[in-house]
Amino acid sequence: MAAQALSLAAAAAGTGAAPATPTSPRSPTAAPPLPPPHRPASAAPLALADAALAELACPICLSTATDPHVILPCMHCGCGACLDEWLARGKGECPVCRGGAAGGRAHKAPLLDSLVSRLSSLRTAVEDAALAAVLAGPGLPPSPAASAVSPPPPEHAGSSAAAGAGAAPSPVPAAQAALERLFRDRLKESVNASLALLAEVATVRDRAVAEAARRHDAAVAAANGDAATVATALAERAAATAAADTRFTSAHAALMDDVRAYLSDALPSVSLMPATVPVVVPSLRVRIDVRLRPGDTLRAVMEAVVRALREAGRGADGVDAGADVRWTLELPHAAPASDVVDGATGSGSFTIAPDVAIFRQCGPLGRPQAGWVLVGRGAFAAHAPTCVADAWTAGSRHDYWWCTTCNLKWVCGACRESCHAGHAVAPFLKAHAPSFACCYCRSRSGGKCTIPAAAAASRAAGDGGGAAAAGAGAAVPAGVR
Repeated sequence: MAAQALSLAAAAAGTGAAPATPTSPRSPTAAPPLPPPHRPASAAPLALADAALAELACPICLSTATDPHVILPCMHCGCGACLDEWLARGKGECPVCRGGAAGGRAHKAPLLDSLVSRLSSLRTAVEDAALAAVLAGPGLPPSPAASAVSPPPPEHAGSSAAAGAGAAPSPVPAAQAALERLFRDRLKESVNASLALLAEVATVRDRAVAEAARRHDAAVAAANGDAATVATALAERAAATAAADTRFTSAHAALMDDVRAYLSDALPSVSLMPATVPVVVPSLRVRIDVRLRPGDTLRAVMEAVVRALREAGRGADGVDAGADVRWTLELPHAAPASDVVDGATGSGSFTIAPDVAIFRQCGPLGRPQAGWVLVGRGAFAAHAPTCVADAWTAGSRHDYWWCTTCNLKWVCGACRESCHAGHAVAPFLKAHAPSFACCYCRSRSGGKCTIPAAAAASRAAGDGGGAAAAGAGAAVPAGVR
């Protein structure tokens, strides 16, 4: 395994496309790489780096081996911590080939450690270069008809293994940037065209006013001081100027109508746009702003409250609402007990039902307005999350996650929601039945696990540990008191 990884690493160290001959990695006769997205220039070294790292994967945690150790005499490698734990559990054999482990321990492999570090650095550099090339490319064409994404031709599709190992960076960032650029460019074109037309109309008006002034001056010069002639010239100038202003105002109004009609067709209706509403839950000491979409119900509000409690260090995996809980949308200058809404002024307050979209309960206005506040009154109780390291029982099944931000696999669901909130997290194993209390966030994160180890014990003791843990939070950011 280690020898194969070394050969793959040597191949991956080359730059550019795959070599044309084994002895000439930079041969000018190598076939030029196809343009992205079908086969980016980085695909060959990226695939080789991935293949080399795959050979150095730990057989226990399935991640690239960290602090690589090897079992002698078979030379299979893995994470030092994983192999030490494996052997400490009385399994005096290699986890790959089941051969005996010399001395009953794993041996450090400095060469493999250096190799993993260099391969990881190479892969990061290749990914960064590929992403920069994609973002610097032409992007999506401006034509709406060309915005549909077609699959790559069969000759460039490659095998499924190659697609997984040498996949290019995601095209999503480039597509988003192209869409934003398209919107900005078209909006700029529309604004510039409208301003140019307005400038033309203004030029016509200015020319008419200037011509009226010229005629006035000529008439005054020819009048030789005749007061009647001067007064007539002045009146004619004022009438011509007023007529020019009227024509300009009429043209400006027509242009405004055209632009307003264009924007009405091009932009989504305001009623379909999300609204940000202040949410207050006095019993939990929470005040946050929640972005509500037209179809969101109180469920989305409660999820936002739970996230706020986690971010405040008051770890919670849920909030229980008592029978007396009542949500009201309170409008400016409203009596909290009233259920009257004045559609004209937007004043009053009314109760929000739990299973109906909040937008549909906003009366004639159709959506929450500025100044409205959603208040939850009654008994709420936040219960603390419990790590699998505390809650595991033989035969129990748990979902595990992979936090790519922390490069940590075997993260339980509670730690995913609490300790790794906001991180890039992907499913790792679903409904897995571990043979011991396994959560690498608790045991391998270097003390970064934020779920107290005693949470499960305090709740089992019946001392209200869940609610107490939720309410005792030490460091409380703005928005959660």
